[in-house]
Amino acid sequence: MSANEKNIVSELEAKPIYLGFKGTADAVLDENNRMSIPSKYRDDLGRLFVGCCTGGEFPCLYFFPLQNWKDLANELHGISNEIPRTPELEWKRRNLYKNAEDITADGKGRFTLPPQLCRLAGLKGEVLFIGNMKRVEVWNPDTYAAAEAKSVAEAYNTGRIPDLNY
Repeated sequence: MSANEKNIVSELEAKPIYLGFKGTADAVLDENNRMSIPSKYRDDLGRLFVGCCTGGEFPCLYFFPLQNWKDLANELHGISNEIPRTPELEWKRRNLYKNAEDITADGKGRFTLPPQLCRLAGLKGEVLFIGNMKRVEVWNPDTYAAAEAKSVAEAYNTGRIPDLNY
């Protein structure tokens, strides 16, 4: 880790954990895989964060503030110690970590995504940022629309519509 990244990590460790990413924002990924973090997420995501993609039917990128990534890693470690290690658990963890990268943004929130993350998530051109509690998701807008349509259809077909009355 460079001296600059160590300074960023020190700043982040002193910052309280933000647990409420919300809303959406549009952005553009250029031909060199560069883009900017939308301003509404910039301060809470930080300058050094973890980007990962687990693939699947509807892939997207997850951006975790460093502390939230550490919490997830500790949770996964705890799960693997509490339950027997199964091939399924090992593959889930392996896929999460093999497709995870530290990403450093400049002072204006600009950064370059590794090509493999762009390929896995099917990102190019216009992208959609979505706040999802402890992380920010980055979607290809068409992939998100398909995933949302399938989710809504399954909810209505099964009668399992989530109750969000708190």
